[in-house]
Amino acid sequence: MRVVASVDIEGATGIVSKKETREGGIDYNLGKRYLTRDVNAAIEGALEAGATQVVCHDSHGLDCRNIQLEDLNPAAEVVRGTPILFFEDLQPEYDACFIVAAHSSYSEERGVLNHLFSSQHFKDVKLNGQPICEAEHTAALAGYRGIPTVLITGDDVACSEMKKYIPEIETVIVKYAISRYAARCLPFSKTGPMIREAAKRALIKVKEGAVKPYTYEGKQDLEIRLYEPYRAKLIADLTGARMPTKDTVAYTARDAMEVYRLLRLVLYLSFSTILS
Repeated sequence: MRVVASVDIEGATGIVSKKETREGGIDYNLGKRYLTRDVNAAIEGALEAGATQVVCHDSHGLDCRNIQLEDLNPAAEVVRGTPILFFEDLQPEYDACFIVAAHSSYSEERGVLNHLFSSQHFKDVKLNGQPICEAEHTAALAGYRGIPTVLITGDDVACSEMKKYIPEIETVIVKYAISRYAARCLPFSKTGPMIREAAKRALIKVKEGAVKPYTYEGKQDLEIRLYEPYRAKLIADLTGARMPTKDTVAYTARDAMEVYRLLRLVLYLSFSTILS
């Protein structure tokens, strides 16, 4: 059995601050260690359940390399580099998808470090009028390739949010959110075994066919609200996007992959200094 994991960082055990999640942050190296411990627990559980291959996509940041290779379980492989957002090279060769260290969407105000793609530029993102989160979109991309998403780890808000989309998914709550920058955190002595056992249960569900691939059906109306109306207008002019409001660009996508490509396009244009 082959497992692919999309690995973020905000939802890792103990992490509550941007100082722990951003390259150059005073505690970024600490955050990477915390994250790698959670990733290893998921890998160990997968291997114990019979996984023959585990590939982790380092999915946080446009150029951050977050998983510490020297501490990673040597049975796993890592996709890393620039740019890495979720699944650039995902192929339908995997049997299961894990989402490790997830955070919630903008709509969940209590969620630790909640955002979608960019807290700097994206103010809100909706699909068919409903807020989406990175974990849900990651699962949709896996589902587009026929891969079921069977495990998520993160704070209680992220796990609860994901349950709405995939009720059968295994969830591991590593901390209980108090606010965007505070949480009641469980120790590694608890979260490690919890993640490991949940990963094992998740792969049992795959073998039983208990979790179906999740993806979008039919055309999808995507709306991305930006903090800067000026930048939204320029992006609309460049891409032909609709503008339902002065700070929002809107597109109609055919499927999950096109939603992903449009999100990436607007993200890269948002970060462009040419549009500043």
